Amino acid sequence: MQNNLKTNNTIPSPDDNRDWIAESIFQSNFKLPKSLDYRGSLTTIRNQGSQGSCAAQTAACMKEWQERQDIGYINHMSPQFVYNNRENQASEGMYARDVMKILSIKGCCTELDYPYGKIEDPKEINDGTIKKAKNFKIKSYAKITTINGLKKALLINGPCYIAFPVFNNSMRMWIPKQGEKRDGGHAMTVVGYNNKGFIIRNSWGRSWGDNGYCTYTYDDWGSHWEVWTTIDDTSYEIPNPPIKKCFCF
Repeated sequence: MQNNLKTNNTIPSPDDNRDWIAESIFQSNFKLPKSLDYRGSLTTIRNQGSQGSCAAQTAACMKEWQERQDIGYINHMSPQFVYNNRENQASEGMYARDVMKILSIKGCCTELDYPYGKIEDPKEINDGTIKKAKNFKIKSYAKITTINGLKKALLINGPCYIAFPVFNNSMRMWIPKQGEKRDGGHAMTVVGYNNKGFIIRNSWGRSWGDNGYCTYTYDDWGSHWEVWTTIDDTSYEIPNPPIKKCFCF
């Protein structure tokens, strides 16, 4: 693993037959673009450092894209707020359903209101910050089970959450090399797709992979643990100038 990076903190969500399945919600007859790439409308790649906050980093990235579309907000949202509100404080790990519940119940405030590195018990988070975070909630969430389902979710709802088992720190960390054993799990953000596969955004800085990104090829599909999409709620904030939404071809 890369030095000073926590990768083995993401945990597969326990099975729950109450989960919504995205494919059962989406219409089946609309045409998908050949490619979709949100990289041009995202904030700079972040480096989670020594905190096991990859799931929260993904949550913040999804909300950053949503708030750009809603109100033209062009800065970072706070992964630290999401991470500090995790259910199991005794563990550094989070699972996707925990992340989704935080976003739907508590929301996610901006990085300016709650900077990265502010580690504290959720009971210590001040009321003003909690109130601001509720301005940026999601309405609902659903699990994705197919390649086309993920493509539809990206087009309709924006970037998605994906979690993988980790065997190494390569751009195909989900595929074990000879003799490698699983070293926990890692969450990242799906931010588009092309003819090769899905575009994945990591939180290990720009020096990793392709300027912080990698490709989850269609041939590798099934190597992940789980994929989720979020449905945004109404946001309330003074907007910055809007920016371009995406590149569709």
